[in-house]
Amino acid sequence: MKTKLNKFNINTCLKILLLLGFASFYLFTVFSGSVKQYVHPRIIPYIIFAAIVMVLIAILLVGELLKKQHMKTKSWTLLFFLIPLLMGFALPPKTFDSSTKATGSLELSSNTIYETDKTSSKPIVEQDQTVQKPVESNNVDDILERNEIDDSLDNSSNNISSDSCNDIINIDDDIIVMDDTNYYKYLNEIYKNLDKYKETKIEVIGFVFKDNKEFKKNEFVPARLLMVCCAADMVPIGFLCHYDDTVLLEKDSWVKVSGTLDATEFEGNKIPIINATTVQQVDEPEDAYIYPY
Repeated sequence: MKTKLNKFNINTCLKILLLLGFASFYLFTVFSGSVKQYVHPRIIPYIIFAAIVMVLIAILLVGELLKKQHMKTKSWTLLFFLIPLLMGFALPPKTFDSSTKATGSLELSSNTIYETDKTSSKPIVEQDQTVQKPVESNNVDDILERNEIDDSLDNSSNNISSDSCNDIINIDDDIIVMDDTNYYKYLNEIYKNLDKYKETKIEVIGFVFKDNKEFKKNEFVPARLLMVCCAADMVPIGFLCHYDDTVLLEKDSWVKVSGTLDATEFEGNKIPIINATTVQQVDEPEDAYIYPY
């Protein structure tokens, strides 16, 4: 009996238990849906892959359990990996809000909301250096016909550009309705083309953000948290909102804001502002975070 106990590899046993423990935790968060509290949904396939690899490694290590340990290592050092594993199971995931210090600062500037198009840094006149020679023709009708063709091409290109801009935001019954599926796209479009959407009615859901010292007493942001990769990089985003009863709103409570878009100055930047007509209490969305892609 003593011989068998001496041959039992405790170090390998702890490794197997830890691998299976972390694999179980990963799979539990995926199938319970709580994984979205930690990482972007596009990371989920990698988490599942990592869990499967851990299980396979644990299976391969089973054969080492009854083999003598060749190197003398302190098995108790592996117990340090047990601490985060136990914390993962013991501490339930919590949706971040403005009280969470891990989130970044609120972004209300068009320079930080969207990335500027840098595909062309040169002036237009430098992009096409083709020199067009004057048409030598004595036929006036030919010249007029060419001018009409050029005008029609210019008009058609302008119409295409205008139609493509209108396709970005769907305005139903003269109201812009922002939800989880279009939030980031609509937010970028309104920040980039604010003048185009002034005086347009809008509805948006977010949590009450009132932490910024620059806010007036009748201002708040119905904010959402933007997650690019994981919980560590989340940043609150949204529109500044003017509402007379802002002081009555509970911080971090979820509300539905209905109002009209306008423009204002904030910290030296021209930004959108919602002149709210109604602010209603609503339940927290099933997926509280916004993903840019």
